[in-house]
Amino acid sequence: MIATAAPRRQRSFAAVLRRYGWSYIFVLPTFSLFVVFTLLPVVQGLVLSLQNARVTGGEFIGLANFETLANDPVFVQAVGNTIDGRRRGADHSRPRRG
Repeated sequence: MIATAAPRRQRSFAAVLRRYGWSYIFVLPTFSLFVVFTLLPVVQGLVLSLQNARVTGGEFIGLANFETLANDPVFVQAVGNTIDGRRRGADHSRPRRG
C-alpha cells in the first residue's frame, strides 16, 4: 500500500496574517527601502531612456536613443575596447613570476 499525504487545509487570510503578521511588519522597512532606492530609479531610468528628455519635459521617442547609440562609431569603438580589454585582462590577472 502506498501512503499518500493528507490534503492540505486551506488557511484563511486572517489566519495567515495572525500567524505571520509580525514577520511582514519586520520585513516591511527593508522592502520599502529596496523599492525606493533600487526599483524606482531603475524604472525611472528605463522610462527616461525612451524619451527625448529636456529640462522642462520630454517627448516619447521609443528606441530611437538606442538606435542613435548603435550608429555612433565612437560608442561602438568603446564597447569593442571594453570587450577586448576584458579579454586581455584575464591573461594578466595572475601574478607574474620571476
